[in-house]
Amino acid sequence: MKKEICSLLLFGLSMFPNPKKNLGEEHELRLMNKEVFASMLEEKDYNYFNKTEILSKYIQNIKPPKYSSAGFEECQRYLRESAYKLFNKNYSWGHAWNMKYHDKIVSYVNGSSDIYDLIIKEIMKPGMVIGFYNPKSRYKYKKDEKRKKAEFTHVALYVGVNGKLEPEFIHQEEWRRKKSTLKQMCKSGYSPMIVLDELDVKKETNEPKTHLDEMVCLSGRN
Repeated sequence: MKKEICSLLLFGLSMFPNPKKNLGEEHELRLMNKEVFASMLEEKDYNYFNKTEILSKYIQNIKPPKYSSAGFEECQRYLRESAYKLFNKNYSWGHAWNMKYHDKIVSYVNGSSDIYDLIIKEIMKPGMVIGFYNPKSRYKYKKDEKRKKAEFTHVALYVGVNGKLEPEFIHQEEWRRKKSTLKQMCKSGYSPMIVLDELDVKKETNEPKTHLDEMVCLSGRN
């Protein structure tokens, strides 16, 4: 409890510049952003330093793959091909909002703080998929394959955190293939809804299981 109080006091002091403060100390105090700090207050079993240490393990500099067969607004196809190329993961093919029926549901989420909690608890790892709801999407009234309203309209591939310990995602918007932080996505109107992972054992179906199988299927070859 004392450590949590001290961490809270240090965070408050860091909000007021001190010309006499060592720059290295100031950097350490500012290392954690608001979302992570909020998560620290909610979870009592992790302190400030444990959280930063865990997040730091996932620092990366992965660039979005430029080549993809994905067409306009085909975020799910781009995600599927990127996941296979970068993490050797095979996700289901089809519309983004149907992935929850064919891939493994890791967790439902409600806001960015839940994303941080899953990363800190090492449940959510690079290579997993986040389903986002975008109220501006023209697909927001779509029905999924079970005739239910689509819970999410966009998918992005989680690839780790940057030097500021912000979660980053690779995804496609219209024709734009890019990497965005969680903060940037939320600022653009996206709301994280669900975390998915590939199935441990693919069900035996006639559906393509990888992007290569899909290419064979679309070409009409057996």
